[in-house]
Amino acid sequence: MQYRQTRAAIALFLFILAFGFIWLVNGEFTAEFVMVITGRTATVGWSAHLVITAIEIAPALLAPFVVGLPRRIIALLWLFSLPFGVFDVLSSAVGVAPWLSWTGAAGVPAHIQNTFAAEIIGFLPERMIMWLLLVARNVLRGER
Repeated sequence: MQYRQTRAAIALFLFILAFGFIWLVNGEFTAEFVMVITGRTATVGWSAHLVITAIEIAPALLAPFVVGLPRRIIALLWLFSLPFGVFDVLSSAVGVAPWLSWTGAAGVPAHIQNTFAAEIIGFLPERMIMWLLLVARNVLRGER
């Protein structure tokens, strides 16, 4: 492997670690939320996080292969994954609220800041990890 490839691989690995950490934080929020509302164990909470992650990234993974399908089927896939994304963001918004109390925001501004942070925590890591892994594969193969 060449020097530039090595540097790129290390940089990609660091980004994957950073987004992996955000994904784990999101998982902690989701697991705690599931545990509180269902009274089940952490295993059930983390299982819910894994299922939600799989359903959230499924449309992106399937997109290249559903070219010939009617648009209503594609819209149905997106609509099916939407409630899982909403649950993911809701659990992250509830989980991030104590961490953002230092801002002093209350009422609607607090809900806006919590939801904004939850959107980043809830949706960004899965897709970024997926794309960064694809780029890492290309870098390690020597492709551009």
